Amino acid sequence: MASSRSRNAGADTTRQATEAAIRIGVLAAIVLACLAIVRPFVIPVLWGAIIATAVYPGYCVLRTRMGERHKLAASAVTLAGLLLVLVPAVLLGDTLLSSVSSLSGNLADGSVSIPPPPEPVAGWPLIGEPLHQNWAMASDNLEEALGHFQPQLVALSSGLVSFAAGTLRTVLEFVVAVLIAGVLLARSEQSAAAARAIA
Repeated sequence: MASSRSRNAGADTTRQATEAAIRIGVLAAIVLACLAIVRPFVIPVLWGAIIATAVYPGYCVLRTRMGERHKLAASAVTLAGLLLVLVPAVLLGDTLLSSVSSLSGNLADGSVSIPPPPEPVAGWPLIGEPLHQNWAMASDNLEEALGHFQPQLVALSSGLVSFAAGTLRTVLEFVVAVLIAGVLLARSEQSAAAARAIA
């Protein structure tokens, strides 16, 4: 009788432990899935909070001058922030695109000319002789020189493409951060109350 009870108690304990392990596993999977969904938004939200905190005194002055119109003042601050982020990015992108298209056009029609290297370059220690030879080859026949360095140029171009993609992603993150800052400023009282509650 006692052994039967202890066997039942042991089976109950094992079943409860198994159920608890399954529940903990499911809960951990849900938490990890939520973190994976939220992770792309953490950086823009943090930057938005930092921007909103930094511009809050100026926002208060602007809000007072606009007759305590919270949303209008927040919209003005958000528009100014977007202009500060987007105008330089657009100008830089336009300059880079025009430079690349001009260079590719010049390379296509053969109007790029490289002057021959100065003679003292060959006397430089370690790098002088190879630099002089490659420079002279580029000066004589640019197409042959570009073909000679094709693997390095492919690696450089892929690096430039990844750099441009990273820069674009950063600009987009800042745009989202500025928009989040505008929302936080428009609802500054509610945001402050929520922050105090979380703290």
